[in-house]
Amino acid sequence: ELERKILECEIAKLRGVVDGIHIDETGIFSVAHARALGFDGLAEEFLPVLLRELGRVDARVIFVDTGPEISWERRKGIYVDRGFSFVEMEKARAKIDRTYTELMRLYEDLPFEKVIIENNSGDLEEFKGKIEKTINQILK
Repeated sequence: ELERKILECEIAKLRGVVDGIHIDETGIFSVAHARALGFDGLAEEFLPVLLRELGRVDARVIFVDTGPEISWERRKGIYVDRGFSFVEMEKARAKIDRTYTELMRLYEDLPFEKVIIENNSGDLEEFKGKIEKTINQILK
């Protein structure tokens, strides 16, 4: 039910875009998260609608590629603070790996102008520079 509501919200946000620039942090990538959680049917139900809406607004996609190793290192402390057991930690790590696989699969299949920005160095200023350069190129 929660995954359905998330996907419905993504569609509603896109339907509200009439003209101009709309930046959405998750957007169509919510489909990959649903797949990673095992909601394949739900993901496939919403994917065509999201693709249609993105096509309607002439979407361009910027994918921030943070590898699973980096994601795990950034999140591991949160799980430790929450008191996760070893088994729970392994499940959380596996979910990160599944999610990354689904994100990359979806990115490859997107029929829009798209670009990947690598985010594995940990250098915030370098990352900000990449984002700014990419956005400026897309807006030209």
